[in-house]
Amino acid sequence: MLSGDSFPDSTLATMRLVPGRRVAAAMVSFTLLTACAHRAEPRHEGTPSSTAASGSVAYSGTAHISGTLASFAAPAALTDPIPAPFTITVAEPGRGGFHISGAIVDGHPDTIVWSGGRPLPVTGACRLDVGEAPIDIATGVARFGLDGGVRALTAGDCAFGSSVAVGSGGLATPQPSVRFRLAKDTPFEPSGNTAVAVNPVGHFEGRHGSAGITGKFTVTTPRGDSWRATKVTMASGTWIVDVTRTAANALVVEAQFDGDLTIQTT
Repeated sequence: MLSGDSFPDSTLATMRLVPGRRVAAAMVSFTLLTACAHRAEPRHEGTPSSTAASGSVAYSGTAHISGTLASFAAPAALTDPIPAPFTITVAEPGRGGFHISGAIVDGHPDTIVWSGGRPLPVTGACRLDVGEAPIDIATGVARFGLDGGVRALTAGDCAFGSSVAVGSGGLATPQPSVRFRLAKDTPFEPSGNTAVAVNPVGHFEGRHGSAGITGKFTVTTPRGDSWRATKVTMASGTWIVDVTRTAANALVVEAQFDGDLTIQTT
């Protein structure tokens, strides 16, 4: 810290000999002491801001979450295309569904329409690219909501194992199932609260928005803070979640949240 001894002798002599400069000298000394006191207590980012009596910690920054997963939810998630088999459903039978164009059925291009009358099993080599979609992991299943965006089936030989309508030029024939080939990735737009439920083992990412995770975790930060926790919620930020399954069928998670967090401690 700076003191009177830090000034050159000539400066101190000037301060003593010229009465008109005493106030200025005092102001300079006060400013320097204030700056020094401010530097003595730096403000660190990425540290807990408060601990509530209920056992929750408010934290802003990056945190690593490791442990057993009970549930996870986020409104905007990205993941790798989902391989078949999988089954697409709607909330209310007969309301919603989707259609795909340009599917090769019996050697010629057709449009395939699924109206959501029954769940739609999908098999074959094609994959479902959900794009960015809401995700909800619970009871050992990952559910993606498919409404509100463009999804895609990737190129390959596929089959729909439920009732569909197949045709072209405005004419469609009901069929109990259909095999087809997609020469390229084919987009479609579902409606009617369409969803797909799949194995939750995988890698998931979120580039914006909220997220929440429950289970039994250890939460750590780059600064060395550590908490035992049962729930972590993030109001807004980015996240990465990797889920694996043990031999005992438990779900294990390694995750990173970066944003404004609330950590429910144990």
